[in-house]
Amino acid sequence: MKIEIKEQLDKVFQAMRANMSKVDLLSMYSHSIFNDFPANLPEKTLKQYKTDLDILKKAKIDLTQTEFNLLTEEKYIELGTSKEFYRFVQNYSTAELKSNELKSPDYEQVLFGQELISLYSFLEGYFQDLQRLLFLNDKTLLSNKDKEIGLDKILKADNYDELISIIIEEKLEKSGYEKISTIISKWKKEPFKIIIKLKKDELEELDKYTSIRNIIIHNNSKINESLLNYLDNEKFKIGQTFELNTVLMKKFRDLVFEIVFNAYLEINAKYPMIVELNEKHSS
Repeated sequence: MKIEIKEQLDKVFQAMRANMSKVDLLSMYSHSIFNDFPANLPEKTLKQYKTDLDILKKAKIDLTQTEFNLLTEEKYIELGTSKEFYRFVQNYSTAELKSNELKSPDYEQVLFGQELISLYSFLEGYFQDLQRLLFLNDKTLLSNKDKEIGLDKILKADNYDELISIIIEEKLEKSGYEKISTIISKWKKEPFKIIIKLKKDELEELDKYTSIRNIIIHNNSKINESLLNYLDNEKFKIGQTFELNTVLMKKFRDLVFEIVFNAYLEINAKYPMIVELNEKHSS
């Protein structure tokens, strides 16, 4: 592996670790705050929250319901609050009136969902960055049975390096639609031959979390057939709302860390000698 590529690989790994830490930190303090909201807000924020709430309560008394519903941004500023806070109060109070089930804001599921989506998205980006570096380091990895690149794209390239960059980005665009487990499985074969040491049940767990992520984003957390394949059919049904919990989230965090670390480890193991030769040559 070329020295400059190795340096970029180290940076990608460190950036992913930093992103995981940020998600963990945000999750930890967010859950602490919303465990007793708004009482657990920081003192300064709590003071502002109460001020904003008092402003809107007074406005709701002084205005008709229609006037309150149609408040403009100019009016928010005049009142001394924000559109975002008004929207929070208005939307939640409306939901409370229309639902017998809604007794208190279920912040936990929102926080778990945000954490899972963020971690999964960072993991997807991590694999895209890793593949980009692998292609730059070893262009033979670009050879496969894909259709030839379009002539219009070839003509846009001013030189060989730019053409390679276009080919790489096109391949990454396609792999962006693949499941991470599919990429991991593809790496085991020629021409990659990079084996990330995961057990079969761990790959299945990853696919389960992929399905969970998809239903949160695309199906309002309702179980579909894809997710049901990984669940107990006697406890869960299609259309039922799926709820995350601390056990599931801990397993997901641990799995993500294991995948991130092992991918970095195996790539270094695959391309060690060229680095050493380059370093000796440069000395």
